[in-house]
Amino acid sequence: MYKTLNIPLEASQLAIKNDLLSELKVFLSLKFQAGDGQIRSSEIDYSVLSELSGFKDKRTIEKHINTLLDLNWIGKDDTWTFIRSFERIRSNLKATSRTAVEIRPQDIATIHEFLLGAKIGHSARAKRYARKKPGAKPKSKQLSGKAYKPSQISCSLIGEWFGYSPSTASRVKQRAKAIGYLDYTHQSKELDILQADLSAYMKSMGVDREYIFFHKRKPHVRLTDRFIIGENDLHQFAFKTRCEL
Repeated sequence: MYKTLNIPLEASQLAIKNDLLSELKVFLSLKFQAGDGQIRSSEIDYSVLSELSGFKDKRTIEKHINTLLDLNWIGKDDTWTFIRSFERIRSNLKATSRTAVEIRPQDIATIHEFLLGAKIGHSARAKRYARKKPGAKPKSKQLSGKAYKPSQISCSLIGEWFGYSPSTASRVKQRAKAIGYLDYTHQSKELDILQADLSAYMKSMGVDREYIFFHKRKPHVRLTDRFIIGENDLHQFAFKTRCEL
């Protein structure tokens, strides 16, 4: 079984956007177990698939395997199960980027949160490098222990990346922070207005009530979080560019 795999970042992101998160978990679990891309169907260890994917019921895993067959992400004959290449998956999902990120077996069960950390980390890295050399692509090197401070990233943008609502993005973001895939700090601004004028302010500025809070009896508005990747012993994401077959 592989110790790590380099999985296509954009294709994995699109799998979530196309409501294939569960199938992605089972596919990667099979990929780790198959080794050379194929495995005797009789030798598939469902206890390993369960441990890696997080699905406890064998029937659930089998259901997702059947979906993978329909998607042609895997194939079968009378003896073997064939795990398709990442290039096939990338083509199937119409992903254009060849950027890959290294993943460990223990990351599969929480791959949603893992991919959010990787996406933000790669975005920060690309922007940091672009400031040094306009128009250049980021180099394929593992992030060091340096802090990468990307532009502020909103839950609305995260939702666009993965195809869900800002409220869901907020929950995924919080889980990713708790696991250690990313870190962020909340930002806010004190409003120089009276409480009686707050409703008029929110209406004129288009600010929802959930973004307003009080500190020392002063109204504040929540601003976009600032993400930090690569320090305080957080997960170190390793990126590379996959070769075209």
